[in-house]
Amino acid sequence: MRTYIYLVLLLVSFTLKAQQNIDISKWFAYKVYTSGINDKKTADYVARTLEKNQLCILSSFDEKNAYGYVIVDAAYLIHEIEKYINNMMYGIHIESYEMLEMTPDLLIDAYYLKGNVSLEEKTQKLPEFIQFGPYTQFSNDLYGYVKKNWVEKYPEAYKAMFHPSPLTPEQIEEQNRKLNRNN
Repeated sequence: MRTYIYLVLLLVSFTLKAQQNIDISKWFAYKVYTSGINDKKTADYVARTLEKNQLCILSSFDEKNAYGYVIVDAAYLIHEIEKYINNMMYGIHIESYEMLEMTPDLLIDAYYLKGNVSLEEKTQKLPEFIQFGPYTQFSNDLYGYVKKNWVEKYPEAYKAMFHPSPLTPEQIEEQNRKLNRNN
């Protein structure tokens, strides 16, 4: 009986752990002003290195404007990130940083910047899926969260992505019958 209870508890704990949802209220966001990030390759390298070393949840950098976003789950990690970049990455420095309020809009901006999409284009283009290393569940959850908030913020742009057919249902059915006869 004891074994049965342990198995049930183990199953419940795995189920709950697998159903992690994005809760940005527990995250801290920083706008980081940098020097030395001059191209997309370097920006991507710095962001991936911080994520791979689990110093942050998400980071993205704009090489044109010398800033980036770093999102962490503990406020003290920004000091570790600053030390890591300034000491371990040759030619790249964090000049300063400021804490920002973590909002869905800020997460959308950081996500677009991570995908190398300019923030001017975000109002017309649905975010693309980004895989965060081996963290498939996190990648899926984060993409779902960003996409849901983008659709809520830009409903007209989302509707414009779908072009309704000028044909009536009867015309579509007739067209399909003709295609089936030809095949």
